[in-house]
Amino acid sequence: MVKDMPWHSKPDDGASSAGSVLFGTWNIQFGEAVGAAAEVLRNTDILDSLDVLFAQELDDRGATSLAEQIGFRHLYASSGVHARTGRPFGNAILSRHPLTDEQVVRLPGRAVVSGHPRIALQARCAIGGRSWTIASVHTEIPTLPLALRRRQFIELGRSMRAHPSPVLIGGDFNTVTRRGRRALQADMSQAGLRRLATESKPPDTCFRGAAGFALDHFFGRGVTPVASGTLAAQNASDHRLLWLRVSPRP
Repeated sequence: MVKDMPWHSKPDDGASSAGSVLFGTWNIQFGEAVGAAAEVLRNTDILDSLDVLFAQELDDRGATSLAEQIGFRHLYASSGVHARTGRPFGNAILSRHPLTDEQVVRLPGRAVVSGHPRIALQARCAIGGRSWTIASVHTEIPTLPLALRRRQFIELGRSMRAHPSPVLIGGDFNTVTRRGRRALQADMSQAGLRRLATESKPPDTCFRGAAGFALDHFFGRGVTPVASGTLAAQNASDHRLLWLRVSPRP
């Protein structure tokens, strides 16, 4: 079941089962409109059901502000100061559930011009009496060689391989082309992770003019997707929020 927003209803629509969990991932462009992003979340029913939100391109103040405005706990890690903004540039995990065992996964390679590295922020999250391994991810831009970007995909998969199920990771993988998406899925599959969605074709989550690109994804192990979709919020980011409802397997 795929929904594109504006949000019409809670992301259950009769399809969710008992014990299911709702995740979101959102690249909030350079963290420049955190207030608008919080307003989008507060003014739609998604916040009533949302369990965990992965966010990218935030600084530490933006991550704290967003968490406070929606009433969530949060973890944050920066990969460094971004040359364009002069502010920390990193990933956050926001959750209504307890978070522990924070770990930063440093992804290999750096941007050619800026020298900026990329990371994944990993943690354990206690949801419904189970301990989940979760991670907020932001891999390199698509103009860099795919071979370099695949090193990041492989390192990310390796870092998740030893963790017990359920495992769920989400974020901006910058997969502009089909070739890039196939490479990402192949590398995640080698680590025992599969793309999690209820549609066969990944939805476009970022737009440049009339062109749309499927940049944001969820991968996991030990879970079954129940429903998925996007939330449009042009005043908050150039990305749409991607959401996914899953049920952990017994």
